[in-house]
Amino acid sequence: MTNYENSRPISIEFSLYPGNYLLLSLHNSVKDPHCIAHSLRENGRCEKFAIMDAEKIVSFKHIGLAANMALIRNRNRRYSESEDKGIALDTIICAGGSSNVGSVLRDYAFESSTTNTSNNNANHKNAEKKYMVLAIGHNISNEEFISSCENIGIGKFLPKDETLDYFSRQRNMNEKKSLMKAYKITKEELLLDDSSFENAVIARIASKFHV
Repeated sequence: MTNYENSRPISIEFSLYPGNYLLLSLHNSVKDPHCIAHSLRENGRCEKFAIMDAEKIVSFKHIGLAANMALIRNRNRRYSESEDKGIALDTIICAGGSSNVGSVLRDYAFESSTTNTSNNNANHKNAEKKYMVLAIGHNISNEEFISSCENIGIGKFLPKDETLDYFSRQRNMNEKKSLMKAYKITKEELLLDDSSFENAVIARIASKFHV
């Protein structure tokens, strides 16, 4: 059993919604998160807890805004996918670079689009690859969050300083190209004064839904 004694998730609070908060933790070298995510959804455990591809998130401001958008959507009760999938998965939907729910769940939340009889090679590669995973929890206790991480076997949290360093790091060219593709960001946008990947990504997700 993994030792979580000295680990604590990072907490983000929402000034517009007092009493609501988001817990986050970063996990490295996670094997086969597609299988883990599938198990979470199959067992109906994604209402307030979910995992996603950390490489798709550019900052805490990015995931914090997405969580705030999910709260608004949930309060408005106008979006069936928010009600059906739960606030945690809806946060990932809001964080994604597309308004297509299916593609966001596939590309950001490790939802496999393969069947048991096809793309076996792709499934094998997914199982062998190691991922950086971001765990998110809405309005659950530290103990419940830690227990969820431990039960699904995603390993020990990275320390807070390493997590902050991860999201603030200088990304290499391949990472930048991947983010530009995921969020449909043009080179021209990045050449604007005071522009950055974070600003461009936040502008994308803030405008993709009318909340």
